[in-house]
Amino acid sequence: MQLIEPYFLFHDFQTSTYQMDTIFLCSIFLLILEIKNITGSIAIDDTTYQFKRRSK
Repeated sequence: MQLIEPYFLFHDFQTSTYQMDTIFLCSIFLLILEIKNITGSIAIDDTTYQFKRRSK
């Protein structure tokens, strides 16, 4: 990945009270990823804008 901005990528970030799987941080953006190992598929509900899981 080629980015113009300098960035930091933290894996398995932990504090005394929180744990986050991955954090992507740059001067204009912060992205927190919580990764789960769940079977099935995920759809976005157009009305509520929420993720919904569909099992197989």
